[in-house]
Amino acid sequence: MKKKVEKFCRINDEKLEKDIQDLEEYVRILEEHLKSVKDPLKYKKMKKLDREARLMIHDLKQMKLLNRE
Repeated sequence: MKKKVEKFCRINDEKLEKDIQDLEEYVRILEEHLKSVKDPLKYKKMKKLDREARLMIHDLKQMKLLNRE
Protein backbone atom coordinates (compact mmCIF):
# COMPACT_ATOMS: atom_id res chain seq x y z
CA MET A 1 0.00 0.00 0.00
CA LYS A 2 2.81 2.40 0.89
CA LYS A 3 4.39 1.94 -2.56
CA LYS A 4 1.08 2.77 -4.25
CA VAL A 5 0.79 5.97 -2.21
CA GLU A 6 4.40 6.95 -2.98
CA LYS A 7 3.83 6.31 -6.70
CA PHE A 8 0.63 8.38 -6.64
CA CYS A 9 2.41 11.27 -4.89
CA ARG A 10 5.30 11.12 -7.36
CA ILE A 11 2.93 11.21 -10.34
CA ASN A 12 1.03 14.12 -8.79
CA ASP A 13 4.30 15.95 -8.09
CA GLU A 14 5.31 15.53 -11.74
CA LYS A 15 1.96 16.88 -12.89
CA LEU A 16 2.16 19.78 -10.44
CA GLU A 17 5.68 20.60 -11.62
CA LYS A 18 4.52 20.65 -15.25
CA ASP A 19 1.56 22.90 -14.34
CA ILE A 20 3.90 25.23 -12.43
CA GLN A 21 6.27 25.44 -15.40
CA ASP A 22 3.38 26.16 -17.77
CA LEU A 23 2.09 28.95 -15.54
CA GLU A 24 5.58 30.43 -15.16
CA GLU A 25 5.91 30.51 -18.95
CA TYR A 26 2.49 32.19 -19.15
CA VAL A 27 3.65 34.83 -16.63
CA ARG A 28 6.83 35.49 -18.66
CA ILE A 29 4.76 36.00 -21.80
CA LEU A 30 2.39 38.35 -19.95
CA GLU A 31 5.34 40.37 -18.62
CA GLU A 32 6.71 40.80 -22.15
CA HIS A 33 3.35 41.96 -23.50
CA LEU A 34 2.69 44.28 -20.56
CA LYS A 35 5.66 46.40 -21.63
CA SER A 36 4.02 47.28 -24.94
CA VAL A 37 0.38 47.75 -23.87
CA LYS A 38 -0.95 51.26 -24.38
CA ASP A 39 -4.64 50.81 -23.52
CA PRO A 40 -5.18 51.30 -19.74
CA LEU A 41 -8.12 48.87 -19.58
CA LYS A 42 -6.19 46.15 -21.37
CA TYR A 43 -3.19 46.80 -19.11
CA LYS A 44 -5.39 46.48 -16.01
CA LYS A 45 -6.89 43.18 -17.24
CA MET A 46 -3.48 41.77 -18.11
CA LYS A 47 -2.10 42.83 -14.72
CA LYS A 48 -5.01 41.02 -13.05
CA LEU A 49 -4.26 37.86 -15.07
CA ASP A 50 -0.61 38.15 -14.09
CA ARG A 51 -1.51 38.42 -10.40
CA GLU A 52 -3.91 35.46 -10.60
CA ALA A 53 -1.33 33.30 -12.38
CA ARG A 54 1.28 34.12 -9.73
CA LEU A 55 -1.19 33.17 -6.99
CA MET A 56 -1.92 29.88 -8.75
CA ILE A 57 1.81 29.17 -8.96
CA HIS A 58 2.12 29.81 -5.24
CA ASP A 59 -0.85 27.54 -4.48
CA LEU A 60 0.52 24.74 -6.67
CA LYS A 61 3.90 24.96 -4.97
CA GLN A 62 2.16 24.69 -1.60
CA MET A 63 0.27 21.60 -2.79
CA LYS A 64 3.52 20.07 -3.95
CA LEU A 65 5.04 20.65 -0.52
CA LEU A 66 2.02 19.05 1.16
CA ASN A 67 2.47 15.90 -0.94
CA ARG A 68 5.98 15.47 0.43
CA GLU A 69 4.87 15.45 4.07
